[in-house]
Amino acid sequence: MEQSSSDGTPMSPTQGRIRKTAVDITLQKHLSVSKPDHPQAGFRPLARRLVKTVFFDYCISGVLVLNAMIIGVQAEYQAALGFTTESSAYFQSIEGVFGFIFAVELGLRIYVSGVKHFFFGHAWFANLFDVVLVVLQIVDSLISLTSSSEGGFGNLGVLRILRLFRVARLVRLVRLVPELRSMVFLIGASLRTFVWAAVLMLLIMYCLAVYFTIIASDAEVSDSEAHLVKLYWGSIGGSVLSLFMAVAGGADWQQFLLVFGEGSWLYIVNSLLLSIYVGFAILVMLNLVTGVLVEGAQNIIRSEKETALVKMAAQIFMTAGKDSDSEMTKEEFEKLSCSPAMDKYCHEVGMTLDEAENLFEFLDRDDSGSVSIAEFVQGCLRLRGPAKALDLAELRLWSKDKSQDTLGAIRSLHVIVSQLAYNQTLLFASAGQAGGQSTMV
Repeated sequence: MEQSSSDGTPMSPTQGRIRKTAVDITLQKHLSVSKPDHPQAGFRPLARRLVKTVFFDYCISGVLVLNAMIIGVQAEYQAALGFTTESSAYFQSIEGVFGFIFAVELGLRIYVSGVKHFFFGHAWFANLFDVVLVVLQIVDSLISLTSSSEGGFGNLGVLRILRLFRVARLVRLVRLVPELRSMVFLIGASLRTFVWAAVLMLLIMYCLAVYFTIIASDAEVSDSEAHLVKLYWGSIGGSVLSLFMAVAGGADWQQFLLVFGEGSWLYIVNSLLLSIYVGFAILVMLNLVTGVLVEGAQNIIRSEKETALVKMAAQIFMTAGKDSDSEMTKEEFEKLSCSPAMDKYCHEVGMTLDEAENLFEFLDRDDSGSVSIAEFVQGCLRLRGPAKALDLAELRLWSKDKSQDTLGAIRSLHVIVSQLAYNQTLLFASAGQAGGQSTMV
């Protein structure tokens, strides 16, 4: 059956495929849906289910926190009581247990992912970081055993440096805990704005530092205040540091003004200038950075929400036995309309199942009789929230096209009706002439 476009004109299969692929490219990169794998026997499927669970990630996170606490207890103990053979053996045993746990966890993840995907996949840097930490802990344990057997080797700087790397394992918490990962993404997204805000603040401090340095060098102060003037405003670097401490709370900024003599005209003018500077830095710059962080947090939450909706739509397609390249017909869509997955998806989008009955016609934007996963997710995301200017523009364009189509159809109908009326007139005229001839006969 030949496809047709929304305006009723025939559309070739090639055009249909082109329009199918003309979907949101940003959305397509999230579509990693595949057909469900057939059940496999053996240890690998069990290990995969274990490693992919959230419970496994939080258990490893708890072990990481416990290991960091043990490292802190060891450092505190050695700082208070010094290094002893008994305490060293005790802490080495505990570190051996943690090293074994981390080695088993790393081996499981390599076994599940495969060596190629583990070291050359999208998370290769984080995986390589984990491997380096485990190897360093193994090396630390071997050096500790060697030093304890030979004696006099335990205080080497290399051993102490290797032990410092164990604290870096806490960085893995950022990758394992979604909330920490979101915070890191937020800081990274706002880092550019923060840098430029810092540059603006540095320019303001530099200008004021030049002013205060010149004023301080020409000011007449007492001998008791001369060393303070030189300390606070004696150089550009010292003036910048004083201005920074005035904002950051490193020192009371009033003491920076007392060196000019309390009650003098320099004290009054500089008090007004420094007050404006401090107020601007605290009330404007800090609020500006806070607003950027809040906006970034909202964008991250929105992005995570859309990613979750994409995953839910993928689950719906997997329920129907579809993959990312398949399409769902209207009959299959109606069968899934009462499924728990569809009910949850409609709730997240903000519609009821009754409103979703006519959803298929809206999602099928190319009138092909089937819906791809990209059309499904993109259409549902467009239904969330109020109408955008682009949606209104598309509606206006669609109404214009439909009005032109309707006007063309009315004109065609007018021509057809006129032609019918003309033919009817000719028919009646022919019938009248035939009747007159028969009467004469």
